[in-house]
Amino acid sequence: FAQFSCSHFAILSIFGDGPEREYLQQRVIELELQDSIVFHGAVLNENVIYREQDVLLINSVTEGLPMSLLEAMARGIPALSTSVGEIPNVIDNETSGFVYSNDDMEQWSQRLQTLHENRPLLQNLGHAAHRYIKEHFSIEHVSSIYEKNYR
Repeated sequence: FAQFSCSHFAILSIFGDGPEREYLQQRVIELELQDSIVFHGAVLNENVIYREQDVLLINSVTEGLPMSLLEAMARGIPALSTSVGEIPNVIDNETSGFVYSNDDMEQWSQRLQTLHENRPLLQNLGHAAHRYIKEHFSIEHVSSIYEKNYR
């Protein structure tokens, strides 16, 4: 976030608690990013989490299928994510979000800047993300899969 001067155009909201939080908060102070990075702590109400978000950032080096990805996409929020685990099978790159190699932060920065500058693209990605979740993760769709397997 600091390396690519994202604080000039974005606010990073971090939800959750964990052993790295104190270290991260100290780094934010060291880098003078207090106005651009907000630590919300543990928030259980998903509507509160996603209400003000434009894009979900997933920077994991290992991952399965993060629930946060499905939750965001269901709300029409596209993701910018590393290409790990099942994520590339859910995000249709450049259609419902963006995936990038976890060692290519330059591409991450370029994609984030593109989403900031091109609001219609952000909206189109969000609509496509919502459609994908509705088609593949709706209760009806998942129920039909279970029904087929258990009959």
